[in-house]
Amino acid sequence: TLSGDGRYLMGDFTVTHNSMVACYMAACGILQGENAGYLSLELPESEIHKRVLAAIVGVTINELEDPKTRREALLILASMKKTRKIGRLFVTKLEAGTVDVLAVQAWFKFQEQAHDVRIRYRVVDYGDLVESFDRSDRESAYNKGKTVWQGLANMAQNKEEPNWVLVPTQSKRPAWKIGQPIPVLTRTDVPDSHHKTKITD
Repeated sequence: TLSGDGRYLMGDFTVTHNSMVACYMAACGILQGENAGYLSLELPESEIHKRVLAAIVGVTINELEDPKTRREALLILASMKKTRKIGRLFVTKLEAGTVDVLAVQAWFKFQEQAHDVRIRYRVVDYGDLVESFDRSDRESAYNKGKTVWQGLANMAQNKEEPNWVLVPTQSKRPAWKIGQPIPVLTRTDVPDSHHKTKITD
C-alpha cells in the first residue's frame, strides 16, 4: 500500500515485490531531489542500499554483485550529484516486533533533526510488523491495526508538512488450486486490516 498527501493506492505484489516497489519509489524521490527514509523491519540495510542504487543508476540488482559494476554504479551516482540535485537516503534496520508506531514517527523526526534535512519520502517496510503503543490493543488485532495505520496515515496527512508514506504489507490471498490462475487481490481482500483502505483513503 502507498499513502501520500492523503492519497491511497493498492497494488497486488508478492512479498519480494512489495519492497522492490518501495525501493523504486524511494529512488524516484531521490532523483527528484527529495530525501528518502527507509525503516526496514525485514531486510538488512545493505540490501535496501543496493536496491535503491540499482533503481537510480539503471542496472539490475544482480549486476551489483559484480565489484566492477558496483564501482561503476557508484561513480555514476557521484557524477549525478555533481550535475544535479540528488536527494539522500537514510536507512535503518530494526527487528520486527520491537517498534511501535510512535517509535516509527520518532525515527523519521530524529533523522531529520540529526541530519538537518526534510524527509518527504518515507518507507516503513513492512506495516504489519509495526506494533501499537496502546496495551489494550494486544487483545485485538483489529484495534492494533487501527492504531498503527492511523499513526502511519498521520505522517502522510500532516497539514503543515505532508509526506509520501509507503507501507508494504501482506494481505491474505484467496485460496486457489494449483493449475488455476492466481486470484488478484482487491479491496475486499484486506479485511484483516480494513484500516489500510479506510484510514488512508
